[in-house]
Formats: sequence, structure tokens, C-alpha cells
Amino acid sequence: MDDTLTCPLCRSVLIESEGENRDLLANGYPEVAFTSDGFHLLNRLMVFISIIITVLSVFFNYIFYDGVLWSVISIVIVLYSWTIVRHAIINSFQLASKIVVQCVSIAIIVVCIDYVLGYDGWSVTYVVPQIGIAANISVFILLIISKLDWKRFVLQILGIGILGLIPMILLLVGLVEHPLMTYIATGISVVIVLFTLIFGDKSVKTEIIRRFHI
Repeated sequence: MDDTLTCPLCRSVLIESEGENRDLLANGYPEVAFTSDGFHLLNRLMVFISIIITVLSVFFNYIFYDGVLWSVISIVIVLYSWTIVRHAIINSFQLASKIVVQCVSIAIIVVCIDYVLGYDGWSVTYVVPQIGIAANISVFILLIISKLDWKRFVLQILGIGILGLIPMILLLVGLVEHPLMTYIATGISVVIVLFTLIFGDKSVKTEIIRRFHI
């Protein structure tokens, strides 16, 4: 028996066993019946719906074109739906990773909508920084709740911290007119990354070395 906290097959939390049950479990993991029929049906249904929505959106946008390529928004939303099903629902990644992927996906959607509608800059000025703030705070809260389990969250925290610098880059290249939200988002990212590096100490360094084989 090892110190694994969750079952690698069903992701359920493991409990301590004693006596005969402990000896039985030590011989191997239990058999887990898995059927892929439901997944394949959902996959085919998603493909069918995605194709229908994409074709109809492009067709009607072409027929009733009024200067706005709104079909691009429909296509981006379809792609985001795939992200939700594949990553947030089906995949067994931990919650922090799902938060990162969903925030990045939403940011892309918002920028696309802004661009399609004529690009006023509201996406990169207000929404993208706020998404970065939400992602940083959410993962940091998960870290606190897990009693500073650095090993589980260090990569997500550092990844979000790096992504949190994107609004500042956009500001420096002149794409952001009102920098207040950018300053706040960048400041929160820097503070959380520094907190991780300083208070995580050896745990953070060990995990980075292990993950990147430094």
C-alpha cells in the first residue's frame, strides 16, 4: 500500500482499511467496469450539432450580411462548448487546471466578440484583466483550502501568474486605453507568484524540478 489519497481509476477518495480488507486491497486495484458507449454517442451528437450550427451560422451570415461577421462568434462558442465537454466534464484533471483552461477559453471568446463587433477595446481593457484576477484568486483560494498543498497547485499558480502579465503587455503595446484594471490584475499576479516562491520554499522548487526535469 502507498500513500495515494485518490483512486487512479475512479478518482474517489480512498479510506483506510484494516485486517482482511487491507490485505485484499494490497494485492491490486479492484476491477472497474467502463463502458464507452455513452461517451461515443455524446461525441457523435456533439459533432453533428457543431456541424449544423457552424453551417447554418455561416449560411445565414452570408445571406443576411450587414457588415458584421457574427457567425465567427457562433463558431467560437461551438469550440468553447467542446472545451467544456472535453476538459471540464470528461477529463479527470484537477479543479485548478480546469479553472485555468476555462478562463483562457472565455478570454479568447470575449476578444473575438469584441473584434467581430468592431473592436472598441473593452475586452482587453476590462474583461481580460478581470478574468485574470478571478483565475488567480480562485486558484489561490483552492491552495488555502488544501492547507497549502504546494505540490498540487504550484504549476497552475505559476501558469496563471504568467498569463496575468498579458494585460500589461497589451498595455505596453498601446492596446489598452484605461490601465486601472491592468495594474490591478498584474499586481495580484505578481503578489501571488511571489507568495508561492517565498512561502512554498523547498516544496515549490522540488516540484518545478520534478515536472520540468531541471
